[in-house]
Amino acid sequence: MQTDILSELKTIREKKGGLGSDDLREIGEKHGKNLAGVYSVSTFYTETSPAKRGKYRINICRSLPCRMKGMEEILSNLMDELKIGPEGVTEDGLFSLHMVNCIGACDSAPAMLVNDELFGDLTGGKVRQIIKDIRNGKGE
Repeated sequence: MQTDILSELKTIREKKGGLGSDDLREIGEKHGKNLAGVYSVSTFYTETSPAKRGKYRINICRSLPCRMKGMEEILSNLMDELKIGPEGVTEDGLFSLHMVNCIGACDSAPAMLVNDELFGDLTGGKVRQIIKDIRNGKGE
């Protein structure tokens, strides 16, 4: 049953770019869960979070290895470049920035995922180039 709820949350999120309380309520009614129950499931998993996301979801790792190798500087560079904070979406809807606990790339820390593409051994210059490339259509 939880798998069905997760699947529906992910499907609706992908179609709409976010999940509203009406979506959560509808899923809950379908599966015999209250709104709070569906909301708690949706917020537990990054891929089903109700928060709005950009076309390019940037998940920056905040694990200890990434922190030790300068994740805070990378995050600062991203926030400056995108003009948003964590969990924010750029005005054009192109980028959203999310802090995640681990992306499994400790060997290339600091690291981030842009949608499903891994970028590691990040520097401020690399981050700016990645964003520039995506904006210029090289991220398609």
